[in-house]
Amino acid sequence: MRGDIILQGVFGGFTIKVKVSNPDLTTEERSYLTADYSSGTTLTVRNSEGFTTNWFAVIGEPGQEQTETRYVTATPTATTITIASALSFAHSKSEPVYLSQWNQWAFYRKPTGGSYAAITSSPLGIEWDDKDRATTVVVTGGLTTDTYKWRPFNSRSGNYGAYSDELAGTMTVLAASYSLPFIMVEQL
Repeated sequence: MRGDIILQGVFGGFTIKVKVSNPDLTTEERSYLTADYSSGTTLTVRNSEGFTTNWFAVIGEPGQEQTETRYVTATPTATTITIASALSFAHSKSEPVYLSQWNQWAFYRKPTGGSYAAITSSPLGIEWDDKDRATTVVVTGGLTTDTYKWRPFNSRSGNYGAYSDELAGTMTVLAASYSLPFIMVEQL
């Protein structure tokens, strides 16, 4: 799991934003809608083999607008997946439907000489529709001397994935774009 930190000045202080790379779904189960979706809690798919309850369906291509996720509520039939609630957007026939064990990030901060604690907004939803395929975590009150780590979370089962490596807030670079992980300072 990779991430970068963006520091933004806010009224003389800093709000730290950490961009966390979303889970890679390319090795997960995938199917495709066989009919346009406009409403309801049933997705009609080419093949639902491998989809399971307690996990999530990600509808649409990660990184594209209007990609969204819903909890799988019932054991899928051969060609249908039942989700917890209606989707927010219409989806076209042939759009991908991915299986994901995770729907949120649990995010932690450790001050110098302290121990890790969850940030106030943690856990927070994975931003599947982000064009950079990353979720931005805002850490109010975070400092460049703090250290950060995160792990994926399944809000239905309560299961956590493995922790990321630690990311030190002292790794600051002044630049517009680098590959992850790095820390970037943006001046407002």
